[in-house]
Amino acid sequence: MDESSRINDEIQRLHNKIAELNLKIDNNFKVNLNTVWLDNQEACDLLRVTKRTLQIYRYNGLLPASRIRGKIYFRTDDIEAFLRRHYSTSQINRRKKQHK
Repeated sequence: MDESSRINDEIQRLHNKIAELNLKIDNNFKVNLNTVWLDNQEACDLLRVTKRTLQIYRYNGLLPASRIRGKIYFRTDDIEAFLRRHYSTSQINRRKKQHK
């Protein structure tokens, strides 16, 4: 194989890789227009927590959020996932089982 063919093959390989990466980027950043976004106060009301508690969740990476011009927004599906990750049976039920 001559040098020109190798260069053309390498260019084609790089072109394919760039197209693959562009597709991944497009898929990762697609916005679902059906997603419901809540502002900070709405998220506090939904979770029944203070603004400070919600801020701690964000800072600790427990609950993802978007910031636009200083205003914070949360996706309802992220809030639901957060609640599912932290779901457990009550401590009362655990204590009853331990004392039997």
